[in-house]
Amino acid sequence: MKGDTKMLSGFLTWMMRYGALLYFSFLAALLVIAVSNVILMPKLKKGGRKRDVRVSLLVPARNEEGNIERCVRSLLAQDYGNFELIVLDDNSTDSTGEILGRIAREDPRLKIMKGTPLPEGWLGMCWACWQLAHEADGEYLMFFDADTWHEPIAVSATLDVFERFDADMVSGMAKHKFGTLGETLSVSLAPWGMISCFPVAVMHYFKFGFPSMAAGMYMTFKKEKYFECGGHSVVRMDAVLDKSLARIMKRMGMKIILVDATDAVHCRMYHSMKDAFVGFAKNVFATFDYKVLKCLAVFLFMLASVTIPIAYLAFVGLNADAALAKEALALVGMSLLLWTITSVKGKVPLYTVPLYPVTFTIWFLMTMTSVVHAIFGLSSWKGRKMPRPKVRLI
Repeated sequence: MKGDTKMLSGFLTWMMRYGALLYFSFLAALLVIAVSNVILMPKLKKGGRKRDVRVSLLVPARNEEGNIERCVRSLLAQDYGNFELIVLDDNSTDSTGEILGRIAREDPRLKIMKGTPLPEGWLGMCWACWQLAHEADGEYLMFFDADTWHEPIAVSATLDVFERFDADMVSGMAKHKFGTLGETLSVSLAPWGMISCFPVAVMHYFKFGFPSMAAGMYMTFKKEKYFECGGHSVVRMDAVLDKSLARIMKRMGMKIILVDATDAVHCRMYHSMKDAFVGFAKNVFATFDYKVLKCLAVFLFMLASVTIPIAYLAFVGLNADAALAKEALALVGMSLLLWTITSVKGKVPLYTVPLYPVTFTIWFLMTMTSVVHAIFGLSSWKGRKMPRPKVRLI
């Protein structure tokens, strides 16, 4: 026991001595990005412009009986009048279709599409959105996930962003709603990542495609630009279609705007930690292009950056090496500051801030699960088995 403790202390000391500068550089870069995003990320808010362009509100829905009514009624209650609302029932096996039928009888503005069978070579979400896009007659296409709901200003405020920035695509950060501690800790890394890892200053004003990002729950396009880039057909087998579509459009010279939509768009992605684990595990590995070493290197480094300083203070203490202890305290302080900034901006409960090492550990486990599922073709979602991707070592 004593020998194990000594070995652990030696390992943590070595990791701090040779890794502290890297951890500091990483956290400092994330802090710079987060602060710049807090300042520069446009906020979705009601504008004063009068307009009458036709807008298509498009919602793909598969087995969404617990979410679809709230989503649809919030879109029907928009303060912008010239819209069509089309919901595609993607061969649901629950009561989604019946709920939609009842709402449509009450409000004929709702149009229901029955999704056609999923063809080979397509993921379900991409195929559903592609069908919706071809049915739409608006000048703007606004795709919303069925587990979102919206303030009355959502559509008009989004149009205002299109006009203010001459944008071709607008997406953004919704306000996540939570019901359990497990889902809160699991989902809270999503707004953290969007705020601290993707600089909107670069995304909005430079031509680089790499840092571009979008949120699939709320993606809106000028219709002509959507079809010009190929829309969902060019990401038909991509499990992270939002990010990939944004980067394709960016490389084609189109303007992508990422907004803070927390005052207008709400979402509850999952209802338990188990649901969140399964949901994120299906596609987090795809973020790294299914490259095992790339994925492992990034997540192990991120995990080390936030856990090694705390572990050093807990197991080695303040007195063994005063200089290293000060560095560890500084790194913990930087992590706490970063999580506070992103939690306030993303409207995530502040009690998650001191629990950030738990969140990172959960995500590391989800990522490893995602890797295993991809390698062995075990991924599935809403009753559909996902195709086995091509996994590469590097």
